[in-house]
Amino acid sequence: MKKRPIAIIDSGVGGLTVVKELQALLPKENLIYFGDNKNVPYGSKSREEIVILTKKMLDFLVDKNVKLVGIGCNTISTVLSLVAPQYAIKIIGIIDPVVSYIAKLSNNKVGLIATPFTAKSGYYNLNLSNLNKNIEIVAEGCPKLASLIDCGVYTEEEVKEEIAAPMAQLNANHALDTIILGCTHYAIITDHLQKLYPDTVFINPALSQALAIKDYLTENDLLNNSETNSEVNVFTTGATEGYQNFITTMNITGVNSIIKVE
Repeated sequence: MKKRPIAIIDSGVGGLTVVKELQALLPKENLIYFGDNKNVPYGSKSREEIVILTKKMLDFLVDKNVKLVGIGCNTISTVLSLVAPQYAIKIIGIIDPVVSYIAKLSNNKVGLIATPFTAKSGYYNLNLSNLNKNIEIVAEGCPKLASLIDCGVYTEEEVKEEIAAPMAQLNANHALDTIILGCTHYAIITDHLQKLYPDTVFINPALSQALAIKDYLTENDLLNNSETNSEVNVFTTGATEGYQNFITTMNITGVNSIIKVE
């Protein structure tokens, strides 16, 4: 069981940010990544569509005998309660760990940029209210940003155009000081965002999720203590070519294969 891989799923390449954090925290763990690039972005789909697509990925990973699944997608994480009970395997979403982190801040307001589905769900505020009622999360949707990043070809000007209106609204609501990157795709362009908004602190939930995965494996004695080199196997429903560019840019090591699946 200990030697079984950890799986990370996302609607596209964004969840590779979780893979990067896991490699830093758990260098001995084997990883499987599944990106449903054929159907990106999830944030513009209905709840029913998201559940169906998520179950297809989970069924695929159960057959791969993974020991845990991390949901590297905020949109999927908002519907996790509809999916997780149908599986015996441990599934850890990306929202709850970062909400626990946010609850300890001294801010009165925290901004959130995400897909329209995640922004409208109210999931962040709902969970935060159970931990700290003094902090409000102000959410703004970015309809096209995830797709822009996923294609792998974009300019700083294009990023600026997509992000301008949501960030202006967060500024109007006094929530520009600290902003959650509520879609793992967005962490890939942190350098662009930081250049455009140098006074804003951008929070990457991928680190919080990786820490939660490490804690669970440690508490349940499931850490891989093997001395063999760990590896990453990537599966996608879309084109495989773009993955190598992202993997190289993000300095993800040990990639054994990038395979397209139906």
